[in-house]
Amino acid sequence: MDAYRTPDDELLHRAEAVLCGPAPKNLAASTLEEYRRVAKRLIVTAQAAGREWDGIERLTDTKSTHYLQRAVWCRVCRYEVEASLNGLRTGKLSRSEALSRLRDWVPQAEKYRPKTKDAPDPKMGQPGAWLQAVSKDGRTPSASRSKKGPVRDMPEDWLRELWQIAVAKRYRHLDTLAVLLCVGCRPAEACRGIAVRITPEAHLQFAVCGAKVTEDNGQPWRLLTVAIGDDPAALHLESLCAAQPGERIRVRPALTPDALSTSIAEIAGDKWGRRISCYDIRHQRAGDAKLTFAGDLEKVAAWLGHAAATTLRFYTRLPRSSSCRGPLPIDAAAPRPVRRRTRLLDFDLDAENTF
Repeated sequence: MDAYRTPDDELLHRAEAVLCGPAPKNLAASTLEEYRRVAKRLIVTAQAAGREWDGIERLTDTKSTHYLQRAVWCRVCRYEVEASLNGLRTGKLSRSEALSRLRDWVPQAEKYRPKTKDAPDPKMGQPGAWLQAVSKDGRTPSASRSKKGPVRDMPEDWLRELWQIAVAKRYRHLDTLAVLLCVGCRPAEACRGIAVRITPEAHLQFAVCGAKVTEDNGQPWRLLTVAIGDDPAALHLESLCAAQPGERIRVRPALTPDALSTSIAEIAGDKWGRRISCYDIRHQRAGDAKLTFAGDLEKVAAWLGHAAATTLRFYTRLPRSSSCRGPLPIDAAAPRPVRRRTRLLDFDLDAENTF
């Protein structure tokens, strides 16, 4: 600020910097019309709040609505800054009136910039700071559940502990839980039924009918093999198979996928500080597969039922210091070849401590 004579000169410089920054992208006519409707509501709210207006964070506690309002508000702020400067240059606004408007709109334009993914400037609003803001009813908005984060901080033996809790509570669908703990299939796949058998090498092999399968994506079926070892879930399935030697057993719960997820979440309640789901188990087993099949993208993708290796980035990778937390994956086979669309993924999977 020492380079400028007055605070007003500093304000004008900041306004010019706003207009020299990234501009909002062009919109389709239908999207632009929706933005105009949202803008009208936001402007009315801001005018009613007057000097107490502190931004859009307190207007919503849902992420999607916030992003829409943020995109609209950054356009409104930029337009007001531009209109104020143009009014000053053309004489349509007096200097005092233009500066008054800029005092209101420049800080807002600096806080709500078009490119929210850029590295945040410490002098300006932090992108994502709305997650820490208090919402209208006094609750703190919760962040979205990451596919990667939840299982990273779980105890090493959380799968075994979940099994022990289920056994102690005489969980009705213990066979299905054992399948989930072994292979981490989707709940929809578990509800379709999983065929299990003991291989000649004394491993467990699972035949999974794939879900999320289209003409180009997903695997219609896959064969997953795990070592039995001392894992209690694997030993439970081994005992079921031993009762019918030489045959496949079929494990299928009389539940919908949502009901299965709910029932598993109720087993341990909030034991680990939150309620778990079938997909927590899936992401844990995905991390185990990445750890075991290190560098073998095709095998990891086949384990998860994917036909594209790029999808693997959404799943947890455990630290190299970690060990496999469930039954050790031995093999995974699927009919469709796995597409590898980018070489960057190879680095992502092999990098030190990458998740």
